[in-house]
Amino acid sequence: MLDQKVFVGKNYAISKATVQNRFGRLVAGYHNCELLFYKHSQLEDEDDFVVPVERYRRLCELDSGDVEIDSSINVLGVVSSVGTMQNMEIKNSDGPIRDAAYLEVQLVNSSFKQGQVPVTFWGPTAADVRRHPAGRAMKLKGAVVVSREGRLCLKATGLTDVE
Repeated sequence: MLDQKVFVGKNYAISKATVQNRFGRLVAGYHNCELLFYKHSQLEDEDDFVVPVERYRRLCELDSGDVEIDSSINVLGVVSSVGTMQNMEIKNSDGPIRDAAYLEVQLVNSSFKQGQVPVTFWGPTAADVRRHPAGRAMKLKGAVVVSREGRLCLKATGLTDVE
């Protein structure tokens, strides 16, 4: 599908994608990296691209029904609790199993009047977030909305900016 939208020699604005080492055998004289797109990656024609205004959603909006699963959103909240680092074995689509570190953090609105929203941080992001104390404000850019047991939660990966 992407190859029907992209043309050689044309400029594009790309967000929420990752540059990684090239898959397969390295070939002398060619770049040894590739661009990896995700469900929430965005590709826009340079002529149509408008610099987005950063909008931060309130955590209570997750329960409003206005947020789609697998969408990428920006949120601002206060850390109410930080869990312990955990590991999970994940089977890749090509067969091998790898360990993935994750950390569960509970965020609340700054008013502390709304319920908590769980955010699962994965990989190196989890190790960085572990140092955030309870009561500290946290800004997430590009958190992914997921459904867990019928409730909307957030997932933060290496593509999520955490401040």
